[in-house]
Amino acid sequence: MIDSLRIISASSLIVDECETSTSIPPAIKSVHDSIFSAKETLIAAASAIGFGPQTIISASLTNFSAAEIIVSAE
Repeated sequence: MIDSLRIISASSLIVDECETSTSIPPAIKSVHDSIFSAKETLIAAASAIGFGPQTIISASLTNFSAAEIIVSAE
């Protein structure tokens, strides 16, 4: 049944009554765009995670300072 499928480009789409036409290049381009977008999202997420630990370290240093004040108050 491979003869019943005809692959043509989107720029020359002509459909006959007895043929099935499929446009492949736009589908490949869409998949490529989706993968590229996912990569950008992962890079943005990695940047946000990279800044997270710095904030947590600063908060823990503040907690240690508060504990020292409480110990000296006793």
